Amino acid sequence: MSASLLVLIGVAAAGATGPKPFHVFGEADRWIITDDDGAVVERLESFGGMRTVHAAITADGAEIVFTSRNDAAQNDLLYLWDRGARPPRLLGSKMGFHANPSFTRDEEWVVFAHHPRKGGPPGQHEPGANAQVYRVRRDGTRLEALTNTPGCKVSPVSPDGFALFFIHSTCDLMDGVSFATAGGAETRLGQIDAKYKALQFSPDADQLALVELRIDTFAVWILNRKTQIKRPLLEAPKRTLTPQLAWSQRGRHLLLYNGSVQAIAMNGAVRETATLEVTP
Repeated sequence: MSASLLVLIGVAAAGATGPKPFHVFGEADRWIITDDDGAVVERLESFGGMRTVHAAITADGAEIVFTSRNDAAQNDLLYLWDRGARPPRLLGSKMGFHANPSFTRDEEWVVFAHHPRKGGPPGQHEPGANAQVYRVRRDGTRLEALTNTPGCKVSPVSPDGFALFFIHSTCDLMDGVSFATAGGAETRLGQIDAKYKALQFSPDADQLALVELRIDTFAVWILNRKTQIKRPLLEAPKRTLTPQLAWSQRGRHLLLYNGSVQAIAMNGAVRETATLEVTP
């Protein structure tokens, strides 16, 4: 049996009210759905029978947007799965590279990284295949690019489909975190100083949680959007899986998923939130 990692990290922030949302974490044929406190409520090997690369879930758990390899396109395409009964349907383009989808807060839009013709992640793609941030409505309409500048944009997140946060990769050794509005100017938040991966915004959108990959470890940082001051939250041994983040509804903690089991609170206390046993 294999195990994966779910970590609960205390973070002070303001938050929202209403029913607690679901979150999704995993890789390939090993996926879990958790509640907002990190308890595992469901385990899945695939979404509608399709092997998955990246995924996001609606707050009520009814729909999942994900990327999956398509042999005809020879690339990762974007799909939406209504878990009621219907099979997954194509949501993005029929060709090109798709990655890192996420729902906006009102769940009217999906934002994602995309290149309309070529493929490959930052630093591993074909020449000129710099991914940009795109959005599309959940019904598949209004597919459009939101950025068009040099370098790859990955892990985009957006409160409303207009304001954007994303990792701007120079496609070499260093990345930065940026803010932009759809079709507008890009503002760097802090320095181009590390190799970043996962990115999430707090419920009030004033703080960003991001993962930095180091040689043997990874670090989680909290970046204040207004002051652009970044503070370390934790550092842990790096696994084969890129860590994944989700911010709780009230902003009081992060859910962090990575390849072993541990829980780290702000006071340094360690406690386990869930042992994520998966099928072999």
